[in-house]
Amino acid sequence: NNFIKKATMMNINRAGVFNYSKMIDDTVASAYSQGSIDSSKRNVFAGWKDYYYSTLSKKNEKILVTKYSPSGIMDWGHYYLSYNGNLPANSYDEAMSICSQSTDNTYGVATRTNIFSKKLNVWDIMITKLNVSGGVVWNKVYPFNIPTTHFYPNTEPRKIIPMSDGGFVVVGFTNKHEQAATDIIVLRVDAAGNLMFSRCYGNTNYLEVGQSIVLEGNNLVITGSIKRSISTPDAFIMKIPV
Repeated sequence: NNFIKKATMMNINRAGVFNYSKMIDDTVASAYSQGSIDSSKRNVFAGWKDYYYSTLSKKNEKILVTKYSPSGIMDWGHYYLSYNGNLPANSYDEAMSICSQSTDNTYGVATRTNIFSKKLNVWDIMITKLNVSGGVVWNKVYPFNIPTTHFYPNTEPRKIIPMSDGGFVVVGFTNKHEQAATDIIVLRVDAAGNLMFSRCYGNTNYLEVGQSIVLEGNNLVITGSIKRSISTPDAFIMKIPV
């Protein structure tokens, strides 16, 4: 179907010359959000793919992860329908970022999910750890609700990176403190997915978003954007200890 969005990747060499491209050719819509290269120089991509329940009128989006050899041959592709390994969950799960964890040859996937909010465009962060074959090692959702809040906050991931202890760090944004504004959120989990810390960084009445994060020695460097009211957004950079 020429009118359906298809998850697509492209490989180019260091000089920018096109090598090859691959597309998930299916009857439903799909998309890749981000890719990573592991220690074996294999390419892994994460995104989402439409999933229809028993009737075509009920559609969700589910995590899609694929792995390709350096020459572009697909090693495997998996579709993750449930966050707890049981029946398909009635939720939208859109993978936003993926990274390779070299300590145990696994992958970390950061997803936005509405499994708990049950609302469109109101998300929580979910992290999935996959083994080298794409099997789920563990899968956890991290809701950041304030007990006295009068609304369900929207929290989304934008980038996941590996840590030397086998865990992961995720950066994104949340409106848990102000419904009409957003703050940068950073959370770190250990190798088993246990939350080590979550911190918010922001200013009142500003729209602040964390888009990327890198490890620099004993610090994490975050880049993103900051915007107030109708002003043009500015670039934002911040360094915090691990």
